[in-house]
Amino acid sequence: MPTKPKKTDKLDQISFVDVFDWKHAHGGKRTGSGRPKSSIETKVIRVPVELVPHVQKLIDDYKKEVHND
Repeated sequence: MPTKPKKTDKLDQISFVDVFDWKHAHGGKRTGSGRPKSSIETKVIRVPVELVPHVQKLIDDYKKEVHND
């Protein structure tokens, strides 16, 4: 019966980036990137399908009230 190849640990692997001190050409974090945060905190909930129109109307009415003040 053949043996399974041994998984190597990430620390055991050698990267060309490390060996030759190359710089990554792309990626990485950038200040100010990404989607801006909303001023209203939200929460995901499950709603029965037949209540979706009522919940959506409630949300729309709330947004109109908040933006009219």
